[in-house]
Amino acid sequence: KTFNNQYPEIEVVRNKLFQKICSKSSKVLSMELKPNTRILMPENNYLVELLLEPYTRKYGVELVYSGEHDLAVNPVILDDEVNGIFEGIFKGEGLNYNLDENEIYPLINVSLDWINSFLEMDGQKLIESQNKSELANAFSEFLDDVAPQYRENVLSAAAFIDKKQKH
Repeated sequence: KTFNNQYPEIEVVRNKLFQKICSKSSKVLSMELKPNTRILMPENNYLVELLLEPYTRKYGVELVYSGEHDLAVNPVILDDEVNGIFEGIFKGEGLNYNLDENEIYPLINVSLDWINSFLEMDGQKLIESQNKSELANAFSEFLDDVAPQYRENVLSAAAFIDKKQKH
């Protein structure tokens, strides 16, 4: 109400799906971002731009598109990361979970369905899954029907195992 009184010409739009995406994303960003961090942004990623913009005001984060930076954004999404883990297991390569400490992953906890639903509502171009493994994709579709929360659990388990292997 205060905002509307001071800025009546600006329309305030609330979107519950975007709030959920921000909540999932903030779990990663709040742990990784420090004040005045220079972040290398990916090309043409509308959602990452929206997610990181508030941190420019809150923490003085600087978004850069080339040159020197402290961290780089890796726009990998939850579905692709989980399917990549499955693909490594199915190929006999073991756990394929290697997050780079010089990168941040604002979308790693956000599903492709949520992202595309939001982008569609906002009139933006939809994104496609980057994982092309038919077996991993089929297994994920099977798990969608059996255990809808499996993605978050697979990611948590992979992070736990990766941490234990490094120590």
